[in-house]
Order: sequence, then C-alpha cells, then structure tokens
Amino acid sequence: MGEYAAAAAGLEGETLDVMGNIALVRAFGMRRQELMRFNFLAGKEMGQRLRSQRYMEKLRMLHGALTALLTVGLLFWTVMLWQHGTASVGEVVMVITLGFAILYGTRDLALALVETVQYNARLSEVLSALLVPHDMPDREDAVQHPGPVRGEIVFEEVGFAYPGAANVLDGFNLHIAAGTRVGLVGRSGSGKSTVLALLQRLRFVQAGRILIDGQDIRSLTDDGLRACLSIVPQDVSLLHRTVMENIRYGRPDATDDAVKAAAAAAGCADFIEAMPEGFETLVGDRGVKLSGGQRQRIAIARAFLRNAPILILDEATSALDTESEAHVQKALERLMVGRTVIAVAHRLSTLRNFDRIVVMQDGRIVEDGSPTLLEQQDGPYKNFLNQQVTHSNDVA
Repeated sequence: MGEYAAAAAGLEGETLDVMGNIALVRAFGMRRQELMRFNFLAGKEMGQRLRSQRYMEKLRMLHGALTALLTVGLLFWTVMLWQHGTASVGEVVMVITLGFAILYGTRDLALALVETVQYNARLSEVLSALLVPHDMPDREDAVQHPGPVRGEIVFEEVGFAYPGAANVLDGFNLHIAAGTRVGLVGRSGSGKSTVLALLQRLRFVQAGRILIDGQDIRSLTDDGLRACLSIVPQDVSLLHRTVMENIRYGRPDATDDAVKAAAAAAGCADFIEAMPEGFETLVGDRGVKLSGGQRQRIAIARAFLRNAPILILDEATSALDTESEAHVQKALERLMVGRTVIAVAHRLSTLRNFDRIVVMQDGRIVEDGSPTLLEQQDGPYKNFLNQQVTHSNDVA
C-alpha cells in the first residue's frame, strides 16, 4: 500500500511540475523526453496499483472462504443443538439470523478497512511532506525587540554548515554600525547569501551569535525580528491580488494614502495610475502582468511602507535591463536614506555609493573598506571590477 501511495504521489507531482513549466519544456523541445518520463512513471504507478488490487482480491477471497466455513459451522452447531433438545426452533432461527448478519457484515467491514488502509497510505505520503517539524521555533523566553531599533548588526564568531556539507562560515565576524551601507561581494558559494539567510533567521547559526543593537536575534520572536527588517529580493514575490494589496503587504494596517505615498517614493505611482484600474489592478499570478522593473519597484514601495530600520537587498537589480535598473536604482537610493543596509550584488556599479565593501571568499572576509579605497589597491575587489569592465567592453 505504501509503495502504491508513493508511486501515485510521484506521478501527480511530476505531472504538476511539468505542466507548471510547460514553457520551458517547449522552449528546449523536450516534449518527447517528458512524455517518455511520464510513461515510465505512469507504468510504475500502474504496476503498484495492480499489486495493490491483487492484495485486495486475496483479502476478499480469504474473507469469502472464512465466511463460508463459519457459515457451515454455525448451521451445523445450531442443528446439533436442536437435535439434542438443548435449543428450541426459535432459538435456532435467531442464532442463525444474527450469525449470518454478523458474518456478512464483517465482509463489508473488511472491504472498508482495506480501502481505509489504502487511503491512509496515500494520506501519510502527503503528510510526510507537509507536516515537517518547524526546526526554528521561537524560544520560550523570546521577546519583541526592546525599544527603538537603531540598526547596528554584529556577526560574532558565527559558524554554519548545510547538512552533509563543509562549513560555509567558520568564525565569521562582521560589525555593521547603525545607518551604514555595506555591500557583500564575492564569487558564487563564498557565503554571501548564507549571511543574509542567517540574519533573517531563515537558518539558525550553529556557533556564535548575531546581534541587532546588542540583542541576540535568537532571543527575539519571529515577528519581532521581522519588524526590524525590510527585504527587496532578486525574485520578487507578488500575490494574485491588486497592486494596493501587494504594497500594503509590507504593513497591513496602512491606509490607502500611506500606500500611495510609498508608491510615489518608490517611483512607481505613475505606471500604476496608468493601468486600467490603477491601484486596484490585479497583478496576475506572481505579478505576470508586470515587467521585471515594475515588480521590483512595487517591492521597493512595500519596503518603504514597512519602514524598517534594516534593509536587505539581495541582487535587487541583477535581472533588469539598463533602463529599468536606472529607475530601480533611483528608488533604492531614496529607500536607503537613514537605514542600515546590507546588500549582495554582482553588479559592482550598484555599490559605488556604499560606505563599505566586504569581499568574501570561502566563508571568510578577505577585504573590507570603502569602494574608493579598494579600487586603488590590488586585491579581489579590483579584480572583480576589472573583469566587469572588460566584459562590458566586449559586449559593447
């Protein structure tokens, strides 16, 4: 039963995955390969279904044989009692009637139990994926952040490793003063995204601690930590709701005027007002009705509305064209005023106005200084900068 449930769940999941990415399948001409894969999984599921049905038929045959045997035995026993005068005709009829009702009732019960076992196996397969224990709960003594948040961030001897992998961070130390703009630079796999994930407590540090204004983030409630942070990610998540509702997601109790003010500050009020229904326009699934730059500016408006003291920028302009990047960059400049900013960016031009650049390599800080200073000295940052300039000239 468990094998059939796993095969059925695998087939359903594969079908949904392919249908959700049908554009990718068509773009690479993989329809035949995906059809072969589907046929293989369907055949596997059918094989498990047949095994399950055979098992159920064996149970039915066994139950039928036992029922017939018990029926004959009951008839023989009651007739013997009647012949020996220990039971009246009425008692014999009553026992036979009740016995037959019970025996044939157990047949229906047995069939129902078999189906219950089958459905329970499929349900267990689903629940094993959905009911994964939350490994980052609030501590019992967790509190909201006490008092106004200035935005000072300290990574103190932080260590972290993903399951089954070597340490990503080992003894990592970084101090970011309140109101400072810090850019994280480095090759893929250097630990930049891990730093952001640990700060957001999407992962728990395994050694050391992370402090916000001297408060260990593990001592804060999840809601208390989120209130300190605003995030503008690379892949903006928008709900299939109106523009107004998506911006208001940053602060659910905000008024319409506050939402529109945030949109104006993010430089997206003009294109929103030009839409057929303005702020009441539905953005579509994941914002499909908007361009990449428009989605980014709505995310910035959402961060404006949230008005948190710490701003996290995770490749906020990397997927945009030059014109959209210019609009988004202007909006980000306004958003960063008066906030502590920690940003990951591969386009180093977006970090030129930052206070500090921290260059990471293999989970360690190998350079730390202002953009102007690092541009003047030989090192990883200058090499990255020269590579990007050379690449831009080659493209031009």
